[in-house]
Amino acid sequence: MVAAETVEMGRHRPLVAGRAQPQVDIVEPALPGHGGDGGDQPLGEAGVVLADAERSGTIRPLGTGRMIIDEDEIEIGRSRHLAPAKLAKAPHFVRIIGGQWKRTRLAVADKPGLRPTPDRVRETLFNWLASLAGVGGGELPAWHCIDAFAGTGALGLEAASRGAAEVLLLERDARLAQALRAACERLGAQRVQVQATDALRWMASQAGGTAFDIVFVDPPFDRGLWEAALDAARPLLSADGRLYLEADRPFEADRLAAHGYALLRHARAGQVHAHLMAGAPPPEGSAPA
Repeated sequence: MVAAETVEMGRHRPLVAGRAQPQVDIVEPALPGHGGDGGDQPLGEAGVVLADAERSGTIRPLGTGRMIIDEDEIEIGRSRHLAPAKLAKAPHFVRIIGGQWKRTRLAVADKPGLRPTPDRVRETLFNWLASLAGVGGGELPAWHCIDAFAGTGALGLEAASRGAAEVLLLERDARLAQALRAACERLGAQRVQVQATDALRWMASQAGGTAFDIVFVDPPFDRGLWEAALDAARPLLSADGRLYLEADRPFEADRLAAHGYALLRHARAGQVHAHLMAGAPPPEGSAPA
């Protein structure tokens, strides 16, 4: 089996003379007034535009091609160590970053624990998935997807924007589910369904039903639902299906194998750990932890 690949995004170590340095491409959406094409389409509740965030100190310019975002320094063409910066509250929207609805904004409700997947993590994830699908540009043609614990819908709507045939958004919070329905209506997202339901119960009730190509699992970090979600999602994967897990800690290959998964990729951006895995039979004599 090919060893899982680990990428650390946004954290740059000091350069060492004579040693080749890893190159990690970090793609951020264009800022209003900073070279974008003006194609933003705001959805849902009004968000704070990045220009306002820059003025308020959430995003602080450091000079040409450089800025502090989420306590990281990103410098185009070069990398150097910088102590973490103390930042203001993040803007209340995220953007779809690829496909049909590229640059469309999705509102982020002011609710405890609601934490959309960062843009650079989504970019990396969908490049991984497109590579598995055998296509370029981050596309997922004809894929069937579940976004469990959907929240803002950033993962599921990103998949739909990139050509997925079916996307199911599961969200137990009635207000968030209604916001998701409103966003889908404004987008004309006919291939996306929203269910106001508990993701764990819904997945457990569907074993032996429709098989999915990808299940996105990104529960609130403070609820400790990762392993229960891994077990509930495993029977829903197709023979070549994949599962994406987002957590505040790394899940090692042996730990995932006990739940019936083989780790393919791992990336870290700040405190977010992104894992992509395939279904695999559990080792003999093992049981989920």
